[in-house]
Amino acid sequence: MMRRAGFNVTEFTASCNNATTPEAVQRSVAGYIDWMANLPLFDEAIALGWVDRSTLNDMGTKMQQWSEHPDAFLALGRCRALGRKDEH
Repeated sequence: MMRRAGFNVTEFTASCNNATTPEAVQRSVAGYIDWMANLPLFDEAIALGWVDRSTLNDMGTKMQQWSEHPDAFLALGRCRALGRKDEH
């Protein structure tokens, strides 16, 4: 897709991370909750009517509750592509 959009792709990476202890899961989830509260992307989603702050706050509360379960386990897959678009 990036090449179709006119980018020269210079790097691809993929990784998998996990949190396997209660402390690591809670720390990771707390970071995501903070991200949801402070990233402008979520303010834009609210402005567009895709979600409201109450729903995001409820999601954060539920995530926090889940992270406190002794069997909680978090695994994340991530992909990244870096490209450059030459100006003509």
